[in-house]
Amino acid sequence: MLLDLSEVFSNSDKTLKEKVTYEEDTFFYEFTRYTWLTKPSASIEVKNAGKKKVSFYAHVSGLLEVPCDRCLIPTEVTFDFDVSEEIDLNQSSSDDKLQEISQFISEDKRFDTQGFLDLELFAHYPPKVLCKEDCKGLCKKCGKNLNDGACSCNREELDPRMAKALEVFNQFKEV
Repeated sequence: MLLDLSEVFSNSDKTLKEKVTYEEDTFFYEFTRYTWLTKPSASIEVKNAGKKKVSFYAHVSGLLEVPCDRCLIPTEVTFDFDVSEEIDLNQSSSDDKLQEISQFISEDKRFDTQGFLDLELFAHYPPKVLCKEDCKGLCKKCGKNLNDGACSCNREELDPRMAKALEVFNQFKEV
């Protein structure tokens, strides 16, 4: 969705308030497509603060279903965050803050809300998704979910560099 910001830029003390919804049904992150349980929506407010300064505020919220990084159980990831920027249009275009928001504003003063939401959702995606803090994950040998109980596998892993030493110890055990 494109928001027309031309009035905000041309009239001092002008404010534009708009509620937008993410257009896609899925979210593509790290080569995987995830399904939205609740599509993200953003309450956006753009205000002309005078002297070629623009105040930008957005509250974004949504609910995404992602497999747990350890046990692969579908897990809900909640997005609920605010973005607030004060942009001085008098500054050089090399300024990071100006580039971050202004990259979504076209020459005809239209704001690309989909591009903005994509960037912010990527930035706020959690580094690790767990179904619960103490998730035990899957057994490396049989694949059983260890949150449901222990499996009968021998999970003792030995350093392969110590294999010869283990053979020596096992020979002396048998004697």
